[in-house]
Amino acid sequence: MAKKLLSILVPCGDVQNDIRGCVESMLSGGENLEILLVDIGVQNSAGAVLEELTERYPDIIRTLRQPTGSRGSAVMAGLQMATGTYFKVVDPEHRLNESVLARVMELLQESVEKFDMLICNSVLEKPDEKRKKVVHYRRELSKERVFGWDEFGHFAKEDYIWMSSCIYRTQMLLDAGLEIPADINCIETLYETLPMQWVKKMYYLDGDLDHCCIHWEDPQSEEARRVNSAEQRLRIAQMLLNQLELNNEDTPKRNRYLYNCFERITAETSVLLVKSGKPELRVKRDWFWQNLYKKDAKLCEKLRSDPVIRRILGTSQWGCKWALMQQAKRQKQMRP
Repeated sequence: MAKKLLSILVPCGDVQNDIRGCVESMLSGGENLEILLVDIGVQNSAGAVLEELTERYPDIIRTLRQPTGSRGSAVMAGLQMATGTYFKVVDPEHRLNESVLARVMELLQESVEKFDMLICNSVLEKPDEKRKKVVHYRRELSKERVFGWDEFGHFAKEDYIWMSSCIYRTQMLLDAGLEIPADINCIETLYETLPMQWVKKMYYLDGDLDHCCIHWEDPQSEEARRVNSAEQRLRIAQMLLNQLELNNEDTPKRNRYLYNCFERITAETSVLLVKSGKPELRVKRDWFWQNLYKKDAKLCEKLRSDPVIRRILGTSQWGCKWALMQQAKRQKQMRP
């Protein structure tokens, strides 16, 4: 297959109506666009939808079967088979704005490999509400031109660039060796955080490209998802601890952005482990913080000084250990 400008990966589950609508929203990208549909366990008529779409648009759509796969394995498989210069992940419940997609394709045509990352806006929508939330970066990023980390704006601790806003240069991801475990479904954190340490040049296109429709879950499903998410988030936090480079002297703004991301993730992970209600997950939380302290004591101390994280850990066994360790440290410093 001829090389494309943009490869879009769609991890497909048993959501045939969403898959069709998602794919149809991308077709305006033309033959310079490649759509990769990775089957991670579709059932019933969803498989027929994949076959129909592939047969109808053979020059644009390619399909890969992974019946027992996950979103993580789908991303890695799609990245290996992608022929596009740039790479984007889109979930089946998302839709791409055709006019903004046309601007993206035009920009990629004019500026091939001039930047490592293209950033667009994301839109959150609810089926039963008319209001929409636009996630944009107008205050933090320079618009309509290539820029580096020296011009990267200030993000508040709770703000970050969403996965749905990210379009990465494919070869950058391959050269850096991006790895997402095959059994990980909560891929957003890894995908939107790890590659940022390899990015050197960026471009912000102020257009609402990716529209996500939010569906409410019943309370029991939400509870099960939350517990499963807590365990996966703990693994993700450990992976970020091992792989993130937070002390690059040449890019202080990048260090600050990645540190804020890691701080947010560790806080969210600790909260999820507590809210799961399982004592064994609280033990795992304490183990994570002990491991963090052993690996990088200064980073652990810096994170632990945050009021939110201090409140989360204050009543835990690790929180008590931390207080004792800090007290011993102060007493040692006061000795003549």
